[in-house]
Amino acid sequence: PSRANASNDVPRGTKMPTVPAGFRVSVFAEGLDHARNLLVLENGDVLLAEQRPGKVTLLRDANNDGVAELRQTFAEGFNNVYGLAVGN
Repeated sequence: PSRANASNDVPRGTKMPTVPAGFRVSVFAEGLDHARNLLVLENGDVLLAEQRPGKVTLLRDANNDGVAELRQTFAEGFNNVYGLAVGN
């Protein structure tokens, strides 16, 4: 039989991941509700599936500082949204 293997939330505090020289890390967006999958669009926008509220959130880094200044609902009304796909 299958077995649930739930994750544990660990507060990040002020710590950030260590990355190789030439790379940088920033908190792109916080306070999301059960974020599952994301899709980076050609223009750099990010679509993020938030499973519990059943919506897709649009995140945009308008000034290229590594933080999403724009955060708005792109689509909603889904039942446990998980995957994302965009067609041409």
